[in-house]
Amino acid sequence: MEERFDYVTLIGVLEYAKSYIGKDNPYPEYLEKINRLLKPGGKILIAIENRLGLKYFAGCREDHVGREFAGIEGYPGIDFVETFSKPELEQMLQENGFSKFKFYYPYPDYKFPAVIYSDEYLPKPGELRKNQRNFDADRITLFDEGKAFDGILKSGLFPVFSNSFLIEVEKKE
Repeated sequence: MEERFDYVTLIGVLEYAKSYIGKDNPYPEYLEKINRLLKPGGKILIAIENRLGLKYFAGCREDHVGREFAGIEGYPGIDFVETFSKPELEQMLQENGFSKFKFYYPYPDYKFPAVIYSDEYLPKPGELRKNQRNFDADRITLFDEGKAFDGILKSGLFPVFSNSFLIEVEKKE
Protein backbone atom coordinates (compact mmCIF):
# COMPACT_ATOMS: atom_id res chain seq x y z
CA MET A 1 0.00 0.00 0.00
CA GLU A 2 1.23 3.47 -0.90
CA GLU A 3 1.97 5.79 2.01
CA ARG A 4 -0.63 8.55 2.62
CA PHE A 5 -0.14 11.93 4.25
CA ASP A 6 -2.14 14.42 6.31
CA TYR A 7 -0.54 17.30 4.40
CA VAL A 8 1.31 17.73 1.14
CA THR A 9 2.99 21.10 0.64
CA LEU A 10 3.53 22.68 -2.75
CA ILE A 11 5.63 25.67 -1.79
CA GLY A 12 6.70 27.31 -5.04
CA VAL A 13 6.10 24.02 -6.88
CA LEU A 14 2.72 24.06 -8.68
CA GLU A 15 3.93 26.68 -11.16
CA TYR A 16 6.59 24.25 -12.45
CA ALA A 17 4.20 21.36 -13.26
CA LYS A 18 4.85 21.91 -16.98
CA SER A 19 8.50 21.02 -16.38
CA TYR A 20 7.87 17.59 -14.88
CA ILE A 21 4.49 16.48 -16.22
CA GLY A 22 5.26 17.45 -19.82
CA LYS A 23 1.83 18.27 -21.21
CA ASP A 24 0.21 21.45 -22.48
CA ASN A 25 -2.12 21.46 -19.46
CA PRO A 26 -0.30 19.44 -16.77
CA TYR A 27 -2.14 20.85 -13.77
CA PRO A 28 -5.11 18.43 -13.64
CA GLU A 29 -2.81 15.41 -13.73
CA TYR A 30 -0.43 16.91 -11.18
CA LEU A 31 -3.22 17.83 -8.76
CA GLU A 32 -4.69 14.33 -9.10
CA LYS A 33 -1.32 12.76 -8.27
CA ILE A 34 -1.06 14.95 -5.18
CA ASN A 35 -4.67 14.17 -4.16
CA ARG A 36 -3.89 10.42 -4.24
CA LEU A 37 -1.10 10.98 -1.71
CA LEU A 38 -3.50 12.34 0.91
CA LYS A 39 -5.22 10.46 3.72
CA PRO A 40 -8.98 11.02 4.06
CA GLY A 41 -9.36 14.56 5.39
CA GLY A 42 -5.83 15.42 4.23
CA LYS A 43 -4.90 18.79 2.82
CA ILE A 44 -2.70 20.32 0.15
CA LEU A 45 -0.98 23.57 1.07
CA ILE A 46 -0.10 25.60 -2.02
CA ALA A 47 2.08 28.72 -1.87
CA ILE A 48 2.36 30.51 -5.19
CA GLU A 49 2.89 33.96 -6.62
CA ASN A 50 -0.10 35.81 -8.04
CA ARG A 51 0.66 36.62 -11.67
CA LEU A 52 -1.47 39.76 -11.13
CA GLY A 53 0.20 40.73 -7.85
CA LEU A 54 0.49 44.49 -7.44
CA LYS A 55 4.27 44.25 -7.07
CA TYR A 56 4.52 43.11 -10.69
CA PHE A 57 2.54 46.09 -11.98
CA ALA A 58 4.73 48.32 -9.79
CA GLY A 59 8.01 47.17 -11.34
CA CYS A 60 9.19 43.95 -9.62
CA ARG A 61 10.63 41.39 -11.96
CA GLU A 62 8.66 38.18 -12.31
CA ASP A 63 10.17 35.77 -9.76
CA HIS A 64 10.76 32.83 -12.10
CA VAL A 65 12.06 34.44 -15.27
CA GLY A 66 13.57 37.68 -13.98
CA ARG A 67 11.73 39.89 -16.43
CA GLU A 68 9.32 42.72 -15.72
CA PHE A 69 5.66 42.11 -16.63
CA ALA A 70 6.19 38.50 -17.86
CA GLY A 71 3.35 37.02 -15.80
CA ILE A 72 1.02 39.94 -16.43
CA GLU A 73 1.60 39.45 -20.17
CA GLY A 74 0.85 35.70 -19.95
CA TYR A 75 4.45 34.41 -20.13
CA PRO A 76 5.07 34.96 -23.85
CA GLY A 77 7.71 32.55 -25.15
CA ILE A 78 8.07 30.84 -21.75
CA ASP A 79 7.01 27.20 -21.52
CA PHE A 80 8.50 25.88 -18.26
CA VAL A 81 6.68 27.93 -15.62
CA GLU A 82 3.34 29.65 -15.12
CA THR A 83 1.65 31.38 -12.20
CA PHE A 84 -2.02 32.22 -11.93
CA SER A 85 -4.47 34.82 -10.71
CA LYS A 86 -6.94 34.02 -7.92
CA PRO A 87 -9.85 33.42 -10.35
CA GLU A 88 -7.64 31.15 -12.47
CA LEU A 89 -6.60 29.12 -9.41
CA GLU A 90 -10.19 28.86 -8.19
CA GLN A 91 -11.31 27.65 -11.61
CA MET A 92 -8.42 25.15 -11.82
CA LEU A 93 -9.29 23.68 -8.42
CA GLN A 94 -13.02 23.51 -9.14
CA GLU A 95 -12.56 21.97 -12.59
CA ASN A 96 -10.38 19.31 -10.99
CA GLY A 97 -13.01 18.36 -8.42
CA PHE A 98 -11.70 20.27 -5.42
CA SER A 99 -14.67 21.98 -3.78
CA LYS A 100 -13.22 22.88 -0.38
CA PHE A 101 -10.37 25.36 -0.42
CA LYS A 102 -9.45 28.56 1.38
CA PHE A 103 -7.22 31.40 0.22
CA TYR A 104 -4.83 33.29 2.48
CA TYR A 105 -2.85 36.36 1.47
CA PRO A 106 0.75 36.50 2.75
CA TYR A 107 2.14 40.03 2.79
CA PRO A 108 4.38 41.20 1.25
CA ASP A 109 4.56 37.68 -0.27
CA TYR A 110 4.72 34.01 0.74
CA LYS A 111 8.52 33.80 0.77
CA PHE A 112 8.99 36.14 3.73
CA PRO A 113 5.56 37.09 5.03
CA ALA A 114 5.27 39.71 7.73
CA VAL A 115 1.55 38.92 8.11
CA ILE A 116 -0.96 36.55 6.54
CA TYR A 117 -4.44 37.86 5.83
CA SER A 118 -7.61 35.91 5.07
CA ASP A 119 -11.03 36.70 3.65
CA GLU A 120 -12.21 36.97 7.26
CA TYR A 121 -9.52 39.54 8.08
CA LEU A 122 -8.29 41.70 5.23
CA PRO A 123 -5.85 44.58 5.63
CA LYS A 124 -7.06 48.08 6.32
CA PRO A 125 -5.96 51.17 4.38
CA GLY A 126 -2.56 52.28 5.67
CA GLU A 127 -1.40 48.79 6.72
CA LEU A 128 0.42 47.80 3.52
CA ARG A 129 3.60 49.85 3.46
CA LYS A 130 6.41 47.26 3.27
CA ASN A 131 6.49 46.97 -0.50
CA GLN A 132 10.11 47.46 -1.48
CA ARG A 133 11.21 43.84 -1.01
CA ASN A 134 12.54 42.17 -4.12
CA PHE A 135 15.25 39.71 -3.20
CA ASP A 136 16.51 38.38 -6.50
CA ALA A 137 17.05 41.54 -8.56
CA ASP A 138 16.79 45.29 -8.62
CA ARG A 139 13.33 46.60 -9.24
CA ILE A 140 11.77 49.59 -10.87
CA THR A 141 9.53 51.75 -8.70
CA LEU A 142 6.72 52.98 -10.93
CA PHE A 143 4.32 54.27 -8.24
CA ASP A 144 3.68 54.27 -4.49
CA GLU A 145 2.42 50.75 -3.84
CA GLY A 146 1.12 51.63 -0.39
CA LYS A 147 -1.19 54.28 -1.82
CA ALA A 148 -2.20 51.94 -4.66
CA PHE A 149 -3.01 49.19 -2.13
CA ASP A 150 -5.15 51.69 -0.20
CA GLY A 151 -7.25 52.27 -3.33
CA ILE A 152 -7.41 48.54 -4.02
CA LEU A 153 -8.56 47.90 -0.45
CA LYS A 154 -11.26 50.55 -0.65
CA SER A 155 -12.48 48.92 -3.88
CA GLY A 156 -12.61 45.46 -2.27
CA LEU A 157 -10.05 44.03 -4.70
CA PHE A 158 -7.18 43.08 -2.38
CA PRO A 159 -7.63 39.30 -2.95
CA VAL A 160 -7.25 39.87 -6.71
CA PHE A 161 -4.03 41.92 -6.42
CA SER A 162 -2.37 40.25 -3.43
CA ASN A 163 1.27 39.52 -4.31
CA SER A 164 0.94 35.81 -3.57
CA PHE A 165 -1.35 33.18 -2.14
CA LEU A 166 -1.32 30.42 0.43
CA ILE A 167 -4.16 28.03 -0.39
CA GLU A 168 -5.45 25.27 1.86
CA VAL A 169 -7.12 22.59 -0.29
CA GLU A 170 -9.03 19.65 1.19
CA LYS A 171 -8.66 16.20 -0.34
CA LYS A 172 -11.40 15.50 -2.80
CA GLU A 173 -13.44 12.39 -2.12
